Amino acid sequence: MRWPYATASVIGVAIVFATNATLAAMIPAAPPAIGMIGLLAGVTVGTRLAGLEGARAWVVVPVITLAIGLILGGILAISDVRLP
Repeated sequence: MRWPYATASVIGVAIVFATNATLAAMIPAAPPAIGMIGLLAGVTVGTRLAGLEGARAWVVVPVITLAIGLILGGILAISDVRLP
């Protein structure tokens, strides 16, 4: 795989948004910290699917995934897009 960290992060971001949307629909009164569950799921699945191993992967991938998620979330907020 040519870009394993980018691959893991893109997969992770997709899973983060999907997990957060699902949890928000199932538990409407959930605290905002519920998003950490989505981040954990996204990083875990993305890291495994990209074939990364070791401590470096478990440090780098969450940081990149969180950064991409915050950028995308900011763009969606500025664009006044509401996710379900």
